[in-house]
Amino acid sequence: MKKKIIIIIAIIVAIFIGIVTYFVINDLNQENKLRDEISYLDELINSENIDIDKINEVLDRNVTKDDYQKVEKAYKLYLSESFNVVLTITNILEDEKLTNILTVSNYEKDGPDFVVSKEYLETTKEVLGDSKTNYYTQLDEEKALSYLDTNQLDSYYIDLYKELLGDIESESSNQTVANSIDDIISIIDISLEALDFLSENRNSWIIKDEQIVFNNQSLTDEYNEIISKL
Repeated sequence: MKKKIIIIIAIIVAIFIGIVTYFVINDLNQENKLRDEISYLDELINSENIDIDKINEVLDRNVTKDDYQKVEKAYKLYLSESFNVVLTITNILEDEKLTNILTVSNYEKDGPDFVVSKEYLETTKEVLGDSKTNYYTQLDEEKALSYLDTNQLDSYYIDLYKELLGDIESESSNQTVANSIDDIISIIDISLEALDFLSENRNSWIIKDEQIVFNNQSLTDEYNEIISKL
């Protein structure tokens, strides 16, 4: 009888160990999947030729489950919104329209009122200002943690999420993005000043031989002074 009980206990212990081992291995597999997915995303985003469609495809899928999926979804949502802010800024910086505002071809096309050009510059300036704010808001740790539903979530997964985020607050002290945006906004302000000057003096300039020509030297000097600020 005693031997039978011992055998039963041994079987129960073996089953328990098997169950625990399964969950430990399963947990490790889930975490490895998560880490591999994050690494793949980092690789895609830091690629020389960024594939936006592929990045969105990876952001929209889930490779984990249970509590790991909560971490995965939170990280991807945070990354998606942060990435969209960076994309907005990048698209503006690479927009050729911005660099073509103060060209003879644009003066001919949109002058002398420059309604389209001024509206574009004002809108771009506003979007850049908002994007600058949003960029640094995303680097706030409290903001980043708000993407994760910590309700009934073990501290291990919260710490894992923080680890995956990295030291984002140290990035908030880096003013490279802020300075770049401020430089572009300064260019926009100068461009608006130049267009306002041309509008106010609409009857005092013409386009001749692919150049802007004023009817007196004083206006030429004023215009050149504005342009020299760029």
